[in-house]
Amino acid sequence: MTDDLALLGGVPLHPHPWPSWPIWDHRDEEAVLRALRSGHWGRLTGPEVSAFEEEFALFQECRFGVAVPCGTVALKLALLALDIQAGDEVIVPPYTFVATVGAVIQCNAVPVFVDIHPDSYCLDPSRVAEAITPRTRAIIAVHLGGLPADLEKLCAFGLPVIEDASHAHGSIYKGRKVGGIGTLGCFSFQASKNLNCGEGGIVLTNDEALAAAVRAQSSWGEGSSGQILGSNFRMTELQGALLRTQLARLPEQAAQRDSNGRLLDSLLKGLPGIRPLPREALGCDRHAYHLYSFRYDQDVWGLPRGVFIDAMRAEGIPVDPGYATPLYEWPVFTNRRFGPWNGSMEGYASSENHRAHCPVMERVSQKEGCWIKQSALLAPPEEVQLIAKAIEKTWGKRADLARLL
Repeated sequence: MTDDLALLGGVPLHPHPWPSWPIWDHRDEEAVLRALRSGHWGRLTGPEVSAFEEEFALFQECRFGVAVPCGTVALKLALLALDIQAGDEVIVPPYTFVATVGAVIQCNAVPVFVDIHPDSYCLDPSRVAEAITPRTRAIIAVHLGGLPADLEKLCAFGLPVIEDASHAHGSIYKGRKVGGIGTLGCFSFQASKNLNCGEGGIVLTNDEALAAAVRAQSSWGEGSSGQILGSNFRMTELQGALLRTQLARLPEQAAQRDSNGRLLDSLLKGLPGIRPLPREALGCDRHAYHLYSFRYDQDVWGLPRGVFIDAMRAEGIPVDPGYATPLYEWPVFTNRRFGPWNGSMEGYASSENHRAHCPVMERVSQKEGCWIKQSALLAPPEEVQLIAKAIEKTWGKRADLARLL
């Protein structure tokens, strides 16, 4: 029957594919061919990367940009530009991709995991205040899914703040675009990101000296008069050319994601056991929606999150559980198997010590967190509405699912 759950043999509400990613056309092909035919494939002799650095910095309302091979490198170079040394502590959230913390380890610094706020899934400033010690040298604020962290409170601690804005291309926090609000901002252009060229990244800053330090670290000490050794972390011209055409599409795509995200908020906020993450109360004027996140209350539903997600996927709704394991529970962290990056780790706390301080993270990762990836929000509004209808349909048939447990 049409009203039966698809998981139990009914007809899916959304049987067709969602918008594919990436989106490209002849403009991207022409840009890459332009770079290819120029014969200048490296940043040192070509114009594409330097032009993209200026264009993206302008788009994010920032003064300086240094393009690099990936977002992980962007974070590492930002830390090095701040002269983070072995044994220095850097505050990080546990609810993030491993690269956020890996960059800290690769600088031989000590990642200090601090719990997330239940409304934003970003760093909780009140918990950050408790974690600061005389060894704390920086804070990495992840704008999870594109929802800005509470930068006003995080910057008020007087420590350098690195914005991990890998999900937040075009996000606006209290009237300002992210990336240039903290000390440095780091973006990823990996294949899944809202702006992408397969792999790539950039460091933004309004501080000229820090921009020069990042540049020197990325290009064998360029401009440092031999004071910085650095390495080769330059972006290629083919990547730069592709990013320039992709950037031209981003404003329209960002507006569509934001509009559809607001629509979905309005449709979900009245549903039992489903709570979208708030925006306005957190100072978010525009949400990049690399991920559309919402809370699932399994106590209200009487179903484990995994069953709910299976039912939604059967209806054709691409819901994921998010980061399912806290980073501090990964063996590489619990056993401190950091390979060659084994600097001064005596301050690295065990997972058991951290566990008591991250109850929100554990609830979100194990029971509550759900998200939908950005490409779904590029669908027409009438398709986005089917997400809410699928949740309503599943709610009405939850007793049928419960009998399967």
